[in-house]
Parts: sequence; C-alpha cells; structure tokens
Amino acid sequence: MRGGRGRGDGEPRERSAAGSAGGTRAAVGETVALLRRYVVQETVGPLKGIARTLAYGFAGSLLLGVGAVVLLLALLRALQTETASAFAGSWSFAPFLISAVAAAAGAAVLGVRGTRRAPAPGPGARTRP
Repeated sequence: MRGGRGRGDGEPRERSAAGSAGGTRAAVGETVALLRRYVVQETVGPLKGIARTLAYGFAGSLLLGVGAVVLLLALLRALQTETASAFAGSWSFAPFLISAVAAAAGAAVLGVRGTRRAPAPGPGARTRP
C-alpha cells in the first residue's frame, strides 16, 4: 500500500529532500576533513622529518667542531712538550704555525669533500621520478 507515501520505503517526500541536503552537507564535511588530513600528512609530516634531520646535522656538526678543536689543542700541546728543545727560543712560534696549518688543511679537505658532486648516473640506471 503506497497511498500518499513518497518513495515506497516508508518515508514521506519532504523528509527525503531534507535528507539529501543533509547527506550533501555530510559529504562536503567528509571531503573537507579528508582534504585537511591529506594536507597535514603531506606538509607537517615531511617538515617534521626535515627538522629532525637538521637537528641531527647541527648536533653532529657541533660535536665534530669540538672534537677538531680538542685534537688541534692536543697537537699543539704535544709539539710544545715533546719538541721543547727543537722549538726553543726564536722558533717558539712553530708549534702554533704547525697547528694552524693542520687546521687549514683539515678544513680544506672537508670543504673539498663536502662540495664534491655525485657522479652522473650511467646508461640504463634507474632514476627516481
């Protein structure tokens, strides 16, 4: 018996029209929520990874710098104590000069190594998109 009923499922026509508007709002809300989750996933996640990498890089650079200074001081101290007679008098500046040259050489080696480019991929090599 369908007399006066809307779609034949027990709901009047007025409710089905209002229900479709509510369904559209729900679909729009769901789409907005999905888009928001996607944007957060594609921006915040990689930014956290970059920040973590930069933090480790900064900490590593700081520790390497402190270690290099300690090694240079050890070299200077060794030159001053173990070669006291060789660098006495007017040659007392030599341990400082040798330490400075060692520091400059270390910085040059690290500078050249840090700016070296990766070799170009050969034929048949797979590249990332």
